[in-house]
Amino acid sequence: MFIGLTRLVVVSYRLPDALNKDEQGDWKVVPGAGCLVTAMAPVLRDRCGTCRGWSVTSVGAEVLDLLASFSNEAGYEVKPVGMTAEAVNDFYCGLSHEVVWPLCHKLQYRCNF
Repeated sequence: MFIGLTRLVVVSYRLPDALNKDEQGDWKVVPGAGCLVTAMAPVLRDRCGTCRGWSVTSVGAEVLDLLASFSNEAGYEVKPVGMTAEAVNDFYCGLSHEVVWPLCHKLQYRCNF
């Protein structure tokens, strides 16, 4: 029997928010605007959720502090995963875009193995 809510952990190739530099060169966290992010945010809040994914930048103390502040405001935890340039190229630019995306969108003929 299901009693209460359980914690939800979402693992994605990218975090649901964007890290951008402003005019002064300071990092800012901007919530994502995609439909999946918009749909998942309330579920993550309700389930004391955690998102883990690539932060699109090197994960230094400044980025970790910004994401911690964003987590407090968003109501769910955002945890970055660091990736080397080689891993980004192989996974994100390679497997993710060349195989996974076409398969998930019924475009198998576009797969590049």
